[in-house]
Amino acid sequence: MDSRWQALQKLIRNWRRNLARQALHASRPGESAFGANKELAGQQTGVPVRIARQKEQAQPASSTDAALPPMQRQALLPAYRPPLQLPPPSASASPEPDPHKRDTAATPRTARRRALPAGTKPQAANRPGRRIALALQGGGAHGAFTWGVLDRLLDEPEIDITAISGSSAGALNAVALASGLLEDGRAGAKRRLDQLWRRAAGLAELSSLPSTPLERLAPSLGVDWSPGHMLFDIFTRYVSPYQFNPFGIDPLRQLLHDLIDIGALRRDEALPLFIAATRVDNGEMRLFENRDLSIDAILASACLPAINQAIKIDDGYYWDGGFSANPPLLPLVSHSLASPGPAAEILLVRVDPVQDDHMPITAGGIRNRLNRLMFNAPLNAELRSVRWLQDQLSQPALAQSPLGRQLATLKLHSLSADDVMRQLGSASKLRPDLQLIERLHQLGREVADTWIEQPNAPQARPRMARPA
Repeated sequence: MDSRWQALQKLIRNWRRNLARQALHASRPGESAFGANKELAGQQTGVPVRIARQKEQAQPASSTDAALPPMQRQALLPAYRPPLQLPPPSASASPEPDPHKRDTAATPRTARRRALPAGTKPQAANRPGRRIALALQGGGAHGAFTWGVLDRLLDEPEIDITAISGSSAGALNAVALASGLLEDGRAGAKRRLDQLWRRAAGLAELSSLPSTPLERLAPSLGVDWSPGHMLFDIFTRYVSPYQFNPFGIDPLRQLLHDLIDIGALRRDEALPLFIAATRVDNGEMRLFENRDLSIDAILASACLPAINQAIKIDDGYYWDGGFSANPPLLPLVSHSLASPGPAAEILLVRVDPVQDDHMPITAGGIRNRLNRLMFNAPLNAELRSVRWLQDQLSQPALAQSPLGRQLATLKLHSLSADDVMRQLGSASKLRPDLQLIERLHQLGREVADTWIEQPNAPQARPRMARPA
């Protein structure tokens, strides 16, 4: 795996050098080195997709090129293509369902199984097993959506989870699932995730952002317009956690000590984990794998600098992993390519919406959009890198290598609920209200259920049920 990961890093370095060359020698005025297409990379998708490899007709190598060693020929990269573009869910939204009509297609598949006559095999039983690596994005309390997705995936015995990467709330979901699997299989993983989020909801009672009726009636306003949040926002602009919390007390630390067996996660039989944190001194990502895991590493991945003191590990201090990798995607790709047989599918569970056509005009709306763009930027960069790696398969030296053959089989799916997440303000991420968590959990189950039924079909716009 190390050699293949080094090969991936070398290809990416060559790609960056090529971009610099194109920027210096751009021939057409007014056009950037990236070409005429300047659309945002990694646009939002609720659609599971396969990143298709674009096949190009191989050009005959000149006598000079043929004399070069294979790795030097790879440095002569073709022109950069537009980055990965994934269609938004609105492009193929299904009609509005009738709320008074029971739709059996919307019923979870686990419930429909129970209704089958005795002796009848469900259709899923005839499906071959699927190997899936999970990339879990962070997002505070909104990570309960990811909990719902994982909870539904664990219902499917034919789905084999091979590895997980995550940042912030995604890291918490990852370690809870892996710890529960070691303790009691799928049932243990479901139980541990449930304990994690219900205990996190209990911490909301200690929050300075009290729940309000407005939050339940109008999710698009809710916590962002509550007096408590406004005071807290002003407070944290002028007072640091080193002042209002000089002893560095974090209730999440005790929660992790109670629920997560770090020693078990370091064993060889544990699910491979890739947890990201961001170095405070230079902004670089540090990747914590199983052998490096600790309670401090998990807390570092979820450390918001306006609320928590930086976490010291070894010789450095760390903040939230979402600043540098949200979530780490390339390490998961490398792990999937290094596995024997066809590469495992990668399922990216996104919490923050990428596409939002609404123009923010209020101070709070502008801050929310800036935060969203900042936390999505590392993921968009990694998606472009994956697309570029697959484009390099037009080079015979790479296409015929073991790495190239594995890369050709790579599939990437993405799940999200943009229409709902756009309604929720950033402040609700900081307050794990039980009602919000339960609604997001149910939404995640419904989105995952649709993907399991039709993994290659467009996803209808999900809607979050109102509380009774």
